[in-house]
Amino acid sequence: MNFDGTTYRQKLGTAMGTKVAPTYATLTLGYLEEKLYKTVEENFGVECKHFIRNSWKRYLDDCFIIWTKSTDELQSFYDILNSMNPNLKFTMESDENKLPFLDVMVMKKEGKIVTDVYYKATDTKQYLLYDSCHPKHIKNNIPYNLARRLCTIISDKDILNVRLDELRELLKQRHYPTLLIEKGIDNAKLRDRNSLLQIQEKPVKNLIPYVSTHNPKNQEFFQVIKTNMPILENDPRMKDVFSEFQLIKSKRQSPSLKKILTRAKFNNTEETAGVKKCHHPRCGTCPFLQETEQFIFKNGRKFVIHSSFTCESSNLIYVMTCSGCGEHYIGQTGDTLRHRMTVHRQQIRQTEYQCTAVSGHIKTCAENIFPNFTVFPIYKFYNKTSEKERETKEKHFISLFKPKLNALS
Repeated sequence: MNFDGTTYRQKLGTAMGTKVAPTYATLTLGYLEEKLYKTVEENFGVECKHFIRNSWKRYLDDCFIIWTKSTDELQSFYDILNSMNPNLKFTMESDENKLPFLDVMVMKKEGKIVTDVYYKATDTKQYLLYDSCHPKHIKNNIPYNLARRLCTIISDKDILNVRLDELRELLKQRHYPTLLIEKGIDNAKLRDRNSLLQIQEKPVKNLIPYVSTHNPKNQEFFQVIKTNMPILENDPRMKDVFSEFQLIKSKRQSPSLKKILTRAKFNNTEETAGVKKCHHPRCGTCPFLQETEQFIFKNGRKFVIHSSFTCESSNLIYVMTCSGCGEHYIGQTGDTLRHRMTVHRQQIRQTEYQCTAVSGHIKTCAENIFPNFTVFPIYKFYNKTSEKERETKEKHFISLFKPKLNALS
């Protein structure tokens, strides 16, 4: 398409600080566009309305059009845009030779439109280091995907070759092997640009993801699973089930140092520290729960509670006290305190279910006392944790307070 006039880009100058901001922007602009077409038809006629409808391009609240009419008409059109809604303000950028739209630089060259990649001034191009701790297949695909993006956006071959040379140098600085870089670029250049611009329709399949946490030291079991899938498929019923599904491998990011040391969730400033019963009529833990804001161990050491606990609290460290001898046991659970105490009470009542020595001790030492033990939660994990992390914290408290009942096991 020829540039016969001014190209301009219009941007919605409003901020929506919610997770659904893109949806709000799309709905709002979609509504305003229908209002815009009607207003343009009333002021400039049907022909101008069709021109706007066919030429107007938008992604969320970023809009673009190649303007082939007069400057005065452009200003009038801009005034109409800003009259659509008093709470929305459009800004306009215009240039007769080139203008960016998203990550594309649209340019006029010898009477034709050519496109180049556009980088913001703040783009540092800090691509993933090749020696970083990420799955190898992700790092190996980066050169191809970056090159493919350039081949899709850039329409001029001379410009494309310059950008690919720049990409080579950037990837070398990020420690990517030369052979891997060249292979990725060559594979991207083999793809026809017209096919890259087309939306690829993929058949919809039912997927069964095998999810594991990425750690180079962990053994990879996905190939073992795939190798043994024929065993399951030998069964007629299982064969029918797996014929409709595709098994895929996926990786979960291991926690970074930042995630380990910081919290994404803030404590409620209004919650009162201490332990409170839930008072649910069917709660079996309330009679055993010790309500207070601090706990004093038998050796005289005091522990002050800084979190709020009830029978429904989960992911925590707790202290059980035998009502017979007053000795303590420190345990951990990822479940709710109520469910964990239900297990303890069952093990105390029925010896065949006893898995811990503390249950046998309480049954013998406090058999004729009710409650035969009391429980007091002392530490809450606010982030999702593994059993190993809770066990580590449990060992810390055991080492610190030295409860005698833990020594029984």
